[in-house]
Order: sequence, then C-alpha cells, then structure tokens
Amino acid sequence: EAWTTQFDVVLAKLKNLHALTLKYGAQKIVTEFDRMDTTIIIMLVILLFSISAGVLITYLLSRSVSHPVNLGLAFAQKIAEGDLTERIDLDQEDELGLLAKSLNQAADNLERLISSVNLSVNNLTMAVTDISSGNQNLSQRTTEQASSLEEIASTLEEATATIRQTADNTIEANSISDSSTKLAINGGTIVEETVGSINRISESGKKIGEIIAVINEIAFQTNLLALNAAVEAARAGDQGRGFAVVASEVRNLAQRAGSSAKEIEALIKDTLENINQGTSLVTKSGAALNELITSVKEVGRIISEVTASTEEQRQGIDQINTAVMDLDTMTQQNAALVEETASASEEMAAQAGELKELMKQFKINDDLGGLNSVKAMKGSDPEIKKTATTKKTETAVKTDTKISPKTPDKPESTVKPDLKTTLEAKIKPQISPVEDKPLKTEVKTGTTLVSAKSDKDIKKHLEDDGFEAF
Repeated sequence: EAWTTQFDVVLAKLKNLHALTLKYGAQKIVTEFDRMDTTIIIMLVILLFSISAGVLITYLLSRSVSHPVNLGLAFAQKIAEGDLTERIDLDQEDELGLLAKSLNQAADNLERLISSVNLSVNNLTMAVTDISSGNQNLSQRTTEQASSLEEIASTLEEATATIRQTADNTIEANSISDSSTKLAINGGTIVEETVGSINRISESGKKIGEIIAVINEIAFQTNLLALNAAVEAARAGDQGRGFAVVASEVRNLAQRAGSSAKEIEALIKDTLENINQGTSLVTKSGAALNELITSVKEVGRIISEVTASTEEQRQGIDQINTAVMDLDTMTQQNAALVEETASASEEMAAQAGELKELMKQFKINDDLGGLNSVKAMKGSDPEIKKTATTKKTETAVKTDTKISPKTPDKPESTVKPDLKTTLEAKIKPQISPVEDKPLKTEVKTGTTLVSAKSDKDIKKHLEDDGFEAF
C-alpha cells in the first residue's frame, strides 16, 4: 500500500509536469522551428557550395590524372605501331609530368637506337657486298691456283718418273763401270803376266843363242878336226883311206851343224826382236790399261756422285710433290670454305635485307636517319628538375595539352601487328646473345644527378628526396 501511494504521488507529479511541458513546449517548438529553418537554409547553401566545389575539384583532379594518362596511352599506341616521332606535349611539373618527360626521353633513346640499327644494317649490307665480291675474286683465284697446282703436280710426277729412271740408269751405269774396272784390272794383271812371260822367253832365247854359239864353236872345232884328220889320212895313203872317208863325213856333219846353227841363230835373233817389239807393245798396252783403269775409276766416282745427286733430287722431288699435294688439298679445302663463306654471305645479305625491311616499319626523323654515330644517351637526355614538395598541391592543367608529332608531314609506315615477334625471330638467330640491359635514364633530384635503370629506380629516388610515389 505504501508503494502504491508513492507511485500515485509520482504519477500525479508527472501529469502536472506533462501539462506544464505541453503548455510551454508548443511555444518552444515554434521558436526552435524558426531557428531550425534558418539553420537548414544556411546548411543547404553550404552543402550546395560544398557539392559544387567537390564536383569542380573532382573534375579538375580527374582531368589532371585522366588526360595525361590518355595522352600516355595514345603515345604508347603510337610507339606500338612503330611511330617513334610522336612525343607527349605535357607541361606539368608533378609526377605525371616527370613520367611524360621520362617517356619522351625513352622514345628519344629508342629512336636513336633504331637509327643506329638502320645505320648498322646499311653498313652490314655494304660489308656483306664487299665480302661477297672478295669471295668471288678469292674463289676465282683459288680455282686458278688449284688448276696450276694440278699442272705442277702432273709435271712433278713426270719429273719424278724421269729422275727415278735416271737414277736407275746411273745405278746400272755404276754397276757396269765397276765391272769394267774389274775387267780392266784383270786385263792389266794379264798384261803384266804376259810381259813377265815374254821377258822370260827373251831370257830363254838369249840362253839358246849362247847355246847356238857354243854349237857353232863346236862345229868349227869339229870341222878343223875333220880337216886335220883328212890331212893325216892323205899322209897315210891307202891305210888312211877309210879314215879319210870318216873324216869327210864328219866334216860334212860339222858344216851342216854349223849351217843349221847359223840359221837357228838368225831365227833366234828375229824371235828376240819380235819379242822385244811385243814386250814394248805389251808394256804400252799395260800403261794404256792402267790409264783406262784410272779413267774407269774416275767415271765410276762421277757416276756414284751423279747417283747420289739423283737420289737426293728424287727425294727432294718426292718432298716437293708431297708438299704440292698437301697444298692442293688445302687449296681444295679453301675453295670449299670460300663456297661456304659465299653461301653464308648471301644468307647474311638476305637476312640483312629482311632486317632492313623490318627497320623500315619504324617511323623516325629524317635528321636521325643518316647518323654516322649515335651520341651518348647520357649526354643528350634532358634533366628532370624537382619542383614538387612533400605536400600534395593542386596543379593547374592547361587545356591545350596534346600529343604533337615532331614530323607530322611524314607519312606513316604500315606496321605489322606482330612486329616484336617478327623482330625477335629475325634478329636473335643472327646476333650473339648479349646482356639484356634496361634503358638508362638520368633523373636530377635536388642537387644530385642519379642514374635509374627502371621506373622503380626513379620512384625510389623521388621518394628518397621527398616526392610522393606515383
């Protein structure tokens, strides 16, 4: 009951409060609504202004971002089509402006590279033409040299056969000379023996002459004795008649013996004279044989020297023949190499022509087409100055920004859609692999000139110097 009583009291007070609230609330609400209308109008005006400013800022920001991006896309499309004369004409000093300058710089470097490749291809074509002409001349001279070597080899073979035959003949002549020397020596020995025999015969003839002289003396004495006997027989008369006959016969025999002895002596003298003449002739024959032996020995020595010289000539001819055959082999190999080189030169010329045709698909400036040398990219690159701060600021965007061709009057070349693939397929098989170096770009940040090999390096250097990454 106490709780109910208190609740009733509170409820009564609440009702009074409600009545008072209704009484004074209506006036307050009217007043507050009046204030609220003014506030709402002000807020609506502020809201409309904010929305307009936001739309304007959004438009400006989107244009400052999308327009350079569209220019970059159009520039990339031109580059993809092979037109290297286009540049991004964007005069901004923010990150997108730096990006546009970097892209222009890359296009300049690529244009110089293509111009250098064109020049190299032209020089390569001229060099291949010179090499082809030189190969033709060398091939002709090699053919003539091979023909001359064949003739020389044939002549050397004939000379070798002749020298071998001469060597065989000299060997045979040397053998005959040796035989003749032996025969002459034997003949000399026989002559000496003959002279000895004749001398002995002469001595025997002299002894026979002495014997004949003795026989003549005996016959003379016998004749004297027979004469004395005849005288004595005549003195004896008839008793000595028989002895006289014997003495007469003895005297006849003595006379006959003396006559025969004289004949024999005359024959012996003739024989001795003939023997002396024969001895003289045999002696002369012996001297002639000795001279013949000396001459035959000299001829044998000369023939031996000729044989040795002929053998040396034969060996020399064999060596020359071997050298000529080796030279002929090398000449034939050189001829084959010349043909291979000529074939390779023709193939290289064809590939250089294809590469030249491919290079024609790139559109570059006329003043770069005839460069004799390509300037260093580092020296010709424009400097990119740092003008932004660490805080993002609003940048005014010119409405006349556009992509301006450097040579708009030059007709564009028709570009194949698979240009990159075609270039790689044509160039890579002919050029030795080299290190794939990214394009070098110089960025001047603050007071330091740094080198960047990629957009990441540029971004890193810009962030290190306080630029916001883009």
